[in-house]
Amino acid sequence: MPSLPFDESTTFTPPPAFGPYRVLHQIGSGVLGPVFRTYDPQSDRLVAVKAFRLDLLPEDVARLADGLRRLVGTAGQLAAGLEGTTAYLAMDYHAAETFDVALRHLAPAPIEAALPILGAMADAIDAAWAAGPAFGHGALHPRDVFVTPGTDELNITGFGVAPALEAIGARAPVRRPYTAPERAAGEAWDLRADVYSLGAIAHELLTGRRPAGPGEQDGTLPASMAPELRVRIRRVLSKALAESPALRFGSARAFVDALADPSSAVESDTAVPVAEDQAAAPVVEAVPPAVPAEPVAVPPTPASAVPRVRRPRVAAPALKVPARVAVPEPVPVPDVATSIVEAPPGIGDMPSRRDDTLRTSGETPDRVMMPQSPLALPSAVPWVLIASVLCAGLVLGAVGMYTFIEYRLQQSPLSPVPSVAVPPAENRKPGVPAPVAPAAGDTEVAVPAPPPAPARPSPAPGRVLVRSTPAGAAVLIDGRSAGRTPLTARDLALAAHTVAVSRPGFVTESRRVTLTSRAPSATLTITLKAERVARPPAAAKGAATGSLSVDSRPRGAQVTIDGRVLGVTPLSAPGLSPGVHAVRVELAGHKPVTTTVTVKAGETAKIAVTLEQR
Repeated sequence: MPSLPFDESTTFTPPPAFGPYRVLHQIGSGVLGPVFRTYDPQSDRLVAVKAFRLDLLPEDVARLADGLRRLVGTAGQLAAGLEGTTAYLAMDYHAAETFDVALRHLAPAPIEAALPILGAMADAIDAAWAAGPAFGHGALHPRDVFVTPGTDELNITGFGVAPALEAIGARAPVRRPYTAPERAAGEAWDLRADVYSLGAIAHELLTGRRPAGPGEQDGTLPASMAPELRVRIRRVLSKALAESPALRFGSARAFVDALADPSSAVESDTAVPVAEDQAAAPVVEAVPPAVPAEPVAVPPTPASAVPRVRRPRVAAPALKVPARVAVPEPVPVPDVATSIVEAPPGIGDMPSRRDDTLRTSGETPDRVMMPQSPLALPSAVPWVLIASVLCAGLVLGAVGMYTFIEYRLQQSPLSPVPSVAVPPAENRKPGVPAPVAPAAGDTEVAVPAPPPAPARPSPAPGRVLVRSTPAGAAVLIDGRSAGRTPLTARDLALAAHTVAVSRPGFVTESRRVTLTSRAPSATLTITLKAERVARPPAAAKGAATGSLSVDSRPRGAQVTIDGRVLGVTPLSAPGLSPGVHAVRVELAGHKPVTTTVTVKAGETAKIAVTLEQR
C-alpha cells in the first residue's frame, strides 16, 4: 500500500470555490493537502475546507470523494465532494488554537487538570467508533484537537479520513510517535489504535515530553504527585502505549477512568523504564532460608553477609528517637536470642522476612525483628539483675543530662562575660570600637549577631474585573488570552495594562487600566456595539470606493493599512480607493503579518490571518 503524502513544493492554485464555499485564504497545510478558510453565503458562516492533493488516478480521486461523502453529518463534517480533480471535505471552522500550541503552557499538567481534557477526547473517540469502523481516526495528532482558551470546549477533526484512504488502496499518513505501531506497519487496526494515540497525547500532557516509542516513556511527572501515584500512572500509561493491541485498554473511556483511579487498573505486563517514578517500588533481593525448627547453634552473622532491602533515597528524619527495648520471654532455642525493637520508619537496614514483605507491599513496618548483638545477656539471667542494670542506666542517663545542661549554660551568651584587656583610648582611632581580647586563661565568647530586620511585605497582586454586554466575549490582557466575560483576572502586576474585549459580530473595545498599591483592583463594564456586516451591494454599480474587512486569530491585533493605524481586529475599513493596499497586522508577543489585498469598487474584500507566537 503506497504512502501518498502531500508535496508542499508543488504549486497549487485553489479554485475560487469548493462547491458552495467561496475560498478566502489558506490557513494551514497538512500531510494530505492544504486547508482553506471559506465562506458559506447560504448559512452566512465560515467553513474550513480540506483539499486532498494526492498522487492518485482520476477514478481513485472520485472514489475518495464518495468515501468522504459518507462522513457527512458526523463529527462536524458538513459536506464533501469533487472540485475538478481535487477531492475536498468541508468541516466546522473553529476559531481556537490547536492542542500542540496549548501543550506549551499546559504541560506538565497535574492529573486533576488533565482528566477533563482527556475525558473529552475519549468521549469523542468512543462516539466516533460507535458509529462504525469507517468513522475511526487512526492518525490522531495534537494538531487535530482544537481547544478554546478559557473554556471546556474541545473539537477533534479527521475522523474517517484514514479508513476512506485505505478503502481506495492508499495509505493514511503515519504521524509518529502518536500513530499506533500496527497502523504504521499497514496491519489491521481498530479502536485500540486510537487508544494508543490518546495515550501518547496523555503522556505528553502529563510529562511535557513525547513518548520515546511503543512501550517506552520519557519525561517526569509533576513533583506534586505522591510517589505511589506516579508509579500507578506510569503503569496505566504503559498499558495504553503497549506495542500489542491485546494489552491495551478496550476503550478510550476505560483508559481515562484508569488514570482517574490508578489503583483499580490492572497492572500492565510491560515494564516502566523511568527510574525516578519507580522510587516507591523497591527491588527486594533474595531472602535467606528460614531458621530450622530444631535447636542449632547460630554464630553471629557479620554485617556484610546480611541481605539488605534497597529503599528509595529519602531524607533522614531530623529527630533521632532512642529505641525502646522490650525484653522477650525465654525462647526454646538455647543459643539464639532475639529482641523486638521499635524504630522510626526509614532508619537503618533491618533484615527480616516480615520487613521484606512489608516493604515490597509499600507498607511501613513499625515492629521489626532483628538479630541481637553477641554481647546480649542470655535469657536465663534473673530479673533482679536486669532491673539493676536498668536502674544503673537511668542513673547514668540523669548524670549525663545534668552534665550536658551545665555545659550548655556555660556556653550560653547569657553567662557572665570574662574580663578583657582594653587598649588605651588614645591608641584607638575615633569611631572605631574597642577590640575585645580574651584575658589569660579565659575563653572567647561568641556574641550572637543581631536578628535580621523583618522583610518588607511585597505588595498584593492586582486584579481586574471585566464585564461585557453581551457576556461571553473574549478578553485579552496585554495581548494574552485571559478567558471570557464575566472574568476576574488575578495576580496582575501593579502597572498599566491594556484590556481588549471582542466577540464575533461586535466591534472590539479596548481599555487602559492602571493598578497601583493604593488601587490594586479595577472594574470594567463594556457594552459592545454590533458590527455592521458588509453585504454585497445590490445597486452599487456607480460606487467609486470599496471596503476591507480584517480579522485575526487571536483577535485584538493592531491593523495598519497603507501606513495608517485604523484600529484592532476584527476591523471593517470602508471608503478605500480601488486598487492594491498594503495591510500589516501585529500583536504583542506574536510575529507580525504583512500582506497586500486588492480592493474593487462597490465590493468588500476580506482577509483573515493567524498570528504565530514568537
